[in-house]
Amino acid sequence: HVDIEHQRQQIRLLRKLAPTKFVTHNLMGLFSDIEYYEFSQDLDFVSWDSYPGNMTETRYAEEALAHSVMWSMKQANVMIMEKQSGPGGWTAYAPATAPGEQSMLAWQSIARGADAICYFRWRTSVSGQEQYWHGIINHDNVPRRRYREVAAMGRDVARLSKTILGTEPVRNVGIYNNYEQIWTTDHQTQNGDDPIRFNTVMREVSEALVLLGVDTGSFGDGQKLKGYQALVCPPLYLSNPELVSDLMAYVRGGGHLVLTARSGVKTINNKNLMQPLPGPFAELAGVEVDEYAVLPKGADWTVELSQGRIQAKRVREHLLVKKGTEIVGVHCGDYMDGLPAITRRMVGKGCVWYVGTLPSAADWRLLFRLILPGAKVGFRTDIPSGIEIAHRAGAGRQLTFVLNHAGRRQSVLLAGAAKDLLGGKTCDGSIELAPYGVAILNARV
Repeated sequence: HVDIEHQRQQIRLLRKLAPTKFVTHNLMGLFSDIEYYEFSQDLDFVSWDSYPGNMTETRYAEEALAHSVMWSMKQANVMIMEKQSGPGGWTAYAPATAPGEQSMLAWQSIARGADAICYFRWRTSVSGQEQYWHGIINHDNVPRRRYREVAAMGRDVARLSKTILGTEPVRNVGIYNNYEQIWTTDHQTQNGDDPIRFNTVMREVSEALVLLGVDTGSFGDGQKLKGYQALVCPPLYLSNPELVSDLMAYVRGGGHLVLTARSGVKTINNKNLMQPLPGPFAELAGVEVDEYAVLPKGADWTVELSQGRIQAKRVREHLLVKKGTEIVGVHCGDYMDGLPAITRRMVGKGCVWYVGTLPSAADWRLLFRLILPGAKVGFRTDIPSGIEIAHRAGAGRQLTFVLNHAGRRQSVLLAGAAKDLLGGKTCDGSIELAPYGVAILNARV
């Protein structure tokens, strides 16, 4: 809060001295030491620093989540204040990006809601702490591969800007983000061997959805929920009465909600609630937690579903099921064998799922294959490893971004015909991408 007030004082001075100028500040994605929702309110728009590194084939979903979280601050498109232009490093060099990778990562930012990109930096610094933090050109001022790549990116952006501007990321499934939940579960991890952290679960849920090709967004307290077909809440360890009310109204109006284990444990002021878990969410979920137990890493207990099994992880809860609540999964192993673990309940026009464990990202993917059809959310199971698919829409336009985070050629199936606005070719049925290649299609396919 000291940081927020310090910025507020500076902004007041800037608005007095330069009333016609915009004011922004570079946030830092999933950095969680500052309450960014409040921090952002005094800004004209959000800008942030995007440094995804290199070889992102297995990590691009985390960068996609960072874009969603930053977009959610003001629920508007953003600017990238610092986009990685070369290998970073303070006392040692980081690995370099491969040819095409730097531009592909910039297109990922645009696909996920950036309307402007500033690279960091023009020339690598000759002095100071960041002498090894490379810019578009090296210390010698000689234009090389990174320079040529940025120049080509600039030409493509100039050519396509009128098509892209006026659109914003499509958001069908919202993932809840809250800094007090992050701080509390970072401090009280509940499981000493396999910590139960809000931030970790948020990342795993995002990874599962992004790898299924689902258009995801992020939302915070008090934000508009209408328009999301489904919402997923990592452990709501702290209970905010306003959030409970908002989620109830969302579900009754037809939304689909996923609640997770270790929800409703405490008040918003960090006092344990003297009521059965999941506390104020029990009525909405139609369950009561009879018993819970944390799990050590590697514990061989599972949950059986109609379409297979998932691994119970970090914690497992035995659920008492209320009338009208359907049992979807049961525990397997030890004294909870056969007891309810995952449930589904129709509430008003909507539906609430309660997941009495905290699965891995891979097992979340299996769960979402059960959850998403009821919410009428489309997903894909045929996306090759390292391929990211994202959509922007608005002003009567639909755009599909297909990004190859892998260092090999890959072919991606398409649901119909579309023109690749970058390459100029019409694609029908499939598209082939070069290593770190990008296609921007003029339809949702």
